[in-house]
Amino acid sequence: MREDNIFKIGDVVEGESLIGYEKFYQKLRRDILVNRGNLALVGLHRMGKTSLMKKLHKEVKHSIPSIISIFINIQELVDEENKFAFDSLLLYIANEIKDGLFRRRTPNQCDDFCYVFDKFEKTPFGRNFFRHYFKALFEEIKSLDLHVLLILDEFDAAEKIFKTNADFELFRSLASPDFAVSLVFISRRRLYMIEKKNENNSTFHSSFPESPLTGFSDDDVKLFFETLEKNYEISLPPEQIERIKYYAGRSPYIYSTFCHEIVEKKISGQKNFDADEIYKLVVSTLTNYANVLYERLQTDGHLSKILGILFGPSLNVTQSDKDLLFFMGYLSDKPDVEDHYQALSGYFTDDLHNKYSVDDSWKNIIDVEKLMKSLVTDAFPTLDNNLMTQAYSKLFGAEKKFNYSLYKNFISNNLKVFGRNSTLIEVLSLSDTFVIIQFQWDELFKKFFECKVFEAYKEKFELCAKARNPLAHGHPEYLSKFQQNQVNVYCSEILEIVKKCQQKLKSAAVAPPAASEEKITPPTLSVPQDNIGKVGMLINIFHKKNGGIKGTIFGVPGTIEKKLLTENTDYSGQSLRVKVTSLNSQGTGYLLEPVNDN
Repeated sequence: MREDNIFKIGDVVEGESLIGYEKFYQKLRRDILVNRGNLALVGLHRMGKTSLMKKLHKEVKHSIPSIISIFINIQELVDEENKFAFDSLLLYIANEIKDGLFRRRTPNQCDDFCYVFDKFEKTPFGRNFFRHYFKALFEEIKSLDLHVLLILDEFDAAEKIFKTNADFELFRSLASPDFAVSLVFISRRRLYMIEKKNENNSTFHSSFPESPLTGFSDDDVKLFFETLEKNYEISLPPEQIERIKYYAGRSPYIYSTFCHEIVEKKISGQKNFDADEIYKLVVSTLTNYANVLYERLQTDGHLSKILGILFGPSLNVTQSDKDLLFFMGYLSDKPDVEDHYQALSGYFTDDLHNKYSVDDSWKNIIDVEKLMKSLVTDAFPTLDNNLMTQAYSKLFGAEKKFNYSLYKNFISNNLKVFGRNSTLIEVLSLSDTFVIIQFQWDELFKKFFECKVFEAYKEKFELCAKARNPLAHGHPEYLSKFQQNQVNVYCSEILEIVKKCQQKLKSAAVAPPAASEEKITPPTLSVPQDNIGKVGMLINIFHKKNGGIKGTIFGVPGTIEKKLLTENTDYSGQSLRVKVTSLNSQGTGYLLEPVNDN
């Protein structure tokens, strides 16, 4: 029995540690080297994409002299301060081609190439001729009966390096038969997702066939355990193999993680192995891996669809969505269970159910509530003091009557009982928040929801609002299991869509309108004059820049000038007994004076 451990759990594996994928590798080799094709190798984190392409890169370098193979991790070129990162990438590629050429041809044969390279190298970054000479280098390579295999790893970083449509177009043009180049892009995401920041560029991703690496086949899994037995004389019982399959599914990384620990135990003298006991040793590795996967699936917009298909409801999942998730290997048929699916493995499916079950519904709804209220606050900065008035509430639908006394009591009780100076927006119900959004949908809020009609979200809003109070009071049983799953899926979808639209608006430097004065003019507030001379409590107090204070009394803004206040006294968060003396100069609030009851 050998003493070393060939089951590696690092980023890249090679040699005899690269177990499995032989059929997939031979297909890659045929597509790239025999057919001289281009492709995009895509798949989840730690599926073996880089390891396979490094294997091909080394094979070409050592045994195929007619091909100059170049392997670049473009993530290493990302530099926010370098506005010429793309040109730096081109220069790196050109130097690699030059080095490869000089090892294959005599100096006399390289004269024409060197002439073009000298022009290229002397052209400053950012000039059009820089790219012209770069492409000309490949024409010279073709004239010398050589071929270039260019492998760009971590191509997800292209969205930071490729700044314009012209950057993508340059590589698309290299893929044509005019140049002796085979291009391979290795990425987690599909190419159309990477290039979508350059939305006018629609031809790049369609020029490169996708080859998803979805994990081990049944033959690969069988070979993995045969390798374990051949090298370490470890023959696991069928039930233990099935348990490891439950954890790993088709992930080579998880199989290597388990087998690495098994070999370490065998080397230390242990003879019997239990997969569940091994799991306890590697649980932190699996947890970290799962968190990375879920975060990236969430970012890519796949997580909510996976949850819908696995646990229901799948109301917003199309057949094409489902086909894509299977194509990418994110979903597969559950072994021995007809019409049931799993995500990556049985373990990850159970983990998803636990992490995104009803236990998280309350957090999800609160996240939605905070986000919706922030949208309303940004759109209507003055809403907090003015919603109490009938005039302002007409903006939100004549048939909707806000319960003014209820909200006033909430604010008053929070102040008296908890010493908290709550705002109206803070105590506003989720239902009423959605009402505000509905009645200003076209003017203010549609842009945060992919510009769809309100009816596309009406059911989602209504169910989230309906679920809010039962979950807040610890009664999820008031909702059916189907509704609980709906809430999770809908919340995830709302959060995902709004945040994506916010980022898009920010990137496009489109500032969201603040209560769009052009489209909506809040009605003139009718301040009751019969309160003049009355005494009451000023609440929601905050200090003004000029030294006075402002708050709300009788549902109307009120102000006390600095000269009427006790010097160096902090009134924030307190209530103050005051008298209404007059209307302010604009007629939109009261001028007040403190009342001394002594």
